[in-house]
Amino acid sequence: IELAEYDSAEKILNRAILLMKGQYRNPDFLNAVNNLAIVNFKKGNYLQAERIYKTGIGPLVSISKGMSVDFANWLNNLALLYLEIGRYTEAMDYFNRAEKLYTQLLGKSDLAVGYVANNLGKIYSILGDYETAENKFNQARRIIKRNHPQRGIIIQNLANSNYNQGK
Repeated sequence: IELAEYDSAEKILNRAILLMKGQYRNPDFLNAVNNLAIVNFKKGNYLQAERIYKTGIGPLVSISKGMSVDFANWLNNLALLYLEIGRYTEAMDYFNRAEKLYTQLLGKSDLAVGYVANNLGKIYSILGDYETAENKFNQARRIIKRNHPQRGIIIQNLANSNYNQGK
């Protein structure tokens, strides 16, 4: 997507949020807020994206009691943001919380669990904990089946981790 399209999306989302002002428990409002955070993330406005995510988490928790796929998605998105900007400890915390919630709500073989396991593997590899990284990459590989487009990325991440260990 071109930057101009993100700018256009940002304007539309800001307008939608303005029109729904005060409807903090409205799922459409929270969806617009989440999408605005994603647009800011994609544009490289990381501090703005973080602020938006953190603003939206409170109302989402009050609606879902912290037990919904939407909440797990927010945790995952915030973790992706922290991974992107190198705040690995925070990313790991949010990924672990998202993984636990996805597992509780969707089961341990759901694709969302596999994606989070892959991202946790990246962090462990970056931090030099190659054994844990390998376990996470293998967990992701078991979940994400052969013909899935993400499988190649997981195998590449596992290979990079093995390379960094000298295997």
